[in-house]
Amino acid sequence: MLNARRGAAGATVLLLAQGIQAQAAGFIEDSQGSLTLRNFYFDRDYKGETNISARREWAQGFILNLKSGFTEGPVGFGLDLQGMLGVQLDSSRERAGTGLLPVDRSSGKAEDEYSELGITGKVRYSKSELNVGTVMPRLPILISSPARLLWQTFRGSHLRSQDIPGLSFQGGYLTRMNQRDSTDYQKITIAAPNG
Repeated sequence: MLNARRGAAGATVLLLAQGIQAQAAGFIEDSQGSLTLRNFYFDRDYKGETNISARREWAQGFILNLKSGFTEGPVGFGLDLQGMLGVQLDSSRERAGTGLLPVDRSSGKAEDEYSELGITGKVRYSKSELNVGTVMPRLPILISSPARLLWQTFRGSHLRSQDIPGLSFQGGYLTRMNQRDSTDYQKITIAAPNG
C-alpha cells in the first residue's frame, strides 16, 4: 500500500513537471537578449549667454536587455530584465551637468558611474499585453527619452491592445520616473526647463 502511494505521488510529480515544462516552452524558446554600447560626447558652448561657459562630458553606456517569451496557454506570462550602466570618461566640476552623468549636489562633480536594474512582469491575452514594473512607454502624451547616455524609465503599468480590428489601444498608469542621469525614482511632475 505504501509503495503504491509513493508510486502515485511520483507519477503526479512527474506529470506536473512535464506540464510546467510544456507551459514554459515558449517562455524560454522565444527569449532574446541584446547588449547595446553607447559612447556619448556632449559639448555645449554657451558663448556669453549665461555665466556658465560650457557643458562638456564624455561617457560610456552599457544597456543589457533580456526579454522572455510567454508561457503557453490562453494567458501567457513573461519577464523582462534591463540593466543599465553609465561610466564617466571625462568630466570636471566646471563642465558637469550635461544630463549624461548624475552630479553630486554637495561637490558639484559628476559621479564616476551609475547603474539601474529594471524588472518588468508581462501578461499576454489574445492580442493584448500588459507590462507592470519598469516600463519605457511610447505614448502620444509621454515618451521614454533615449536622448542621452541611458534611457529614461518609468514605474507603473502599460497596456497595449489590438484585439479590435483596425484599432490600436494603449493606456498606462505611471507613478514614478527615473531621469536619464539618475538612479532614483521620483514622482512624475510637469517641468518647464526653460522657465
